[in-house]
Amino acid sequence: MAGHPACKIIADLPHLSRDERQTLLCTVCSLHNEIACNCRDHGEEVATLLTLACPLFVDGRATCLDEFSN
Repeated sequence: MAGHPACKIIADLPHLSRDERQTLLCTVCSLHNEIACNCRDHGEEVATLLTLACPLFVDGRATCLDEFSN
């Protein structure tokens, strides 16, 4: 995200193909905890982006792997 606010990234998402958008969101999601540990403000921006752009990011966490964790 290079320090850009979530609203700026969300505005640019429609310019990506579906696969590119999903790859970006999954990559950012996989780094979310590490980003939040290093900088709370950036972590909150990542969480905002994921909450608004990814239907599988619910209540501050990725739910996409829930079916595999049982």
